[in-house]
Amino acid sequence: MRIALFLATNLKSNRDVLRGIKNYCRAGTPWSFLIAWPQMTPLSVVARWKPDGIIAKLYTPQMVASARRFNVPLVNTSNIAGDSPVPRAAVDEQAVGKMAAEHFLERGFRNFAYIGYRQQRSASARMKWFQETVRRAGHSSRAYTEIDLFALRPGVTWGVGDRKLAAWLKALPKPVGIFLYHDVLAWEILELCHSIGLRVPEEVALLGADDDELFCDLSQPPLSSIAYPAERIGFAAAELLDRMLRGGGAPKAPVLIQPVGVVTRQSTDIVAMDDPDLAAAVRYIRLNAAQPIGVKSILSHVQISRRTLEQKFRTTLGRSPHDEITRVRIDLARQLLTYTDLSMPEVAARAGFANAERLSVVFKEKTGASPTQFRRRAR
Repeated sequence: MRIALFLATNLKSNRDVLRGIKNYCRAGTPWSFLIAWPQMTPLSVVARWKPDGIIAKLYTPQMVASARRFNVPLVNTSNIAGDSPVPRAAVDEQAVGKMAAEHFLERGFRNFAYIGYRQQRSASARMKWFQETVRRAGHSSRAYTEIDLFALRPGVTWGVGDRKLAAWLKALPKPVGIFLYHDVLAWEILELCHSIGLRVPEEVALLGADDDELFCDLSQPPLSSIAYPAERIGFAAAELLDRMLRGGGAPKAPVLIQPVGVVTRQSTDIVAMDDPDLAAAVRYIRLNAAQPIGVKSILSHVQISRRTLEQKFRTTLGRSPHDEITRVRIDLARQLLTYTDLSMPEVAARAGFANAERLSVVFKEKTGASPTQFRRRAR
């Protein structure tokens, strides 16, 4: 069968979606492909190829309408166009927004902001759940959503000339954690911060989404980002399309895939706390979590009583010092499981656990999945 893929392959997330589609086909699905860029390939070219099915990243209602004219099974891999009759396999936007807020909350931030696009459904969903998670933690947040999605081009440093946005950034209470719709936008805002004299991450901590290493690692400082489950989205989209091609019905609800997690780089690698003792304790934990440390180790570094330390952690973070050590170790284990091929004993050792058995017990208790199950889902 012939499958048309409407995906702009210049984006890492789209290339990862293609990998997921390829992985699904390894089971013996006999598909041939035509890759077409939605904004560049005339529909007449695709029509002459006569596809049997389509997997596409559709940005607008107009693109949805154009793709549906082929009258073949169609799966959308994006939430950008909002709800439509087209079956969809995409990232869970609610989970993305919550994950971003929790990332900043865990670092002690009390000032929060979001920057995204106007009149864009997936951006609005991320903003909603980012703000809702912040609100439930007892804080408020601000938002800037006056950017045109199709006006931004990577590498043009678009934000430097926007005086209104620059003034908005300067007026934010500091330090502030800002969640941005994706990495390209985060990169542009980082450049704008540099141009108007705002320090990153000391005054403004920036978190993007998509984990596009090109943008994240070329930035100065490197950008933290929420890693998408793009390969899983591609696999789910191919699985859904295959079911439809075999005569099965389309699901009534979209197939939503959980984001992998936050990849922490220097743009958010800061502890934003007014209490110097608490900030020093948290910083010590993050720098030494892979070592056999405990509360006594922290007290040798921060000269306060154990009772005072416990009280400061409970009052500000809502957890004990021991809980914070465990949380940081679990986060480190998540990253090792996702981005390395280390064995379980090696993951345990590098994440600060006594052995693989202890890693397994604590990891499942905190995440609901074993390390092996998590690695399989994440990769």
